[in-house]
Amino acid sequence: MEINKGFSLLEILIALLLVGSGSVGLFTALWHSSHQLNESLGQFSQFIININQQEGRGLS
Repeated sequence: MEINKGFSLLEILIALLLVGSGSVGLFTALWHSSHQLNESLGQFSQFIININQQEGRGLS
């Protein structure tokens, strides 16, 4: 990969900083959404467990 000599070192560093901060922002957003999904799945599985327990009580 060849760096165009028309860019200064400062411009390249700024571009890398922006790309890096964008990557961190994306990672943070993905982590947050996966954490929310995990909580939702936990609540859903608890809901299913409660329904199964109620059906079990109704059958006996």
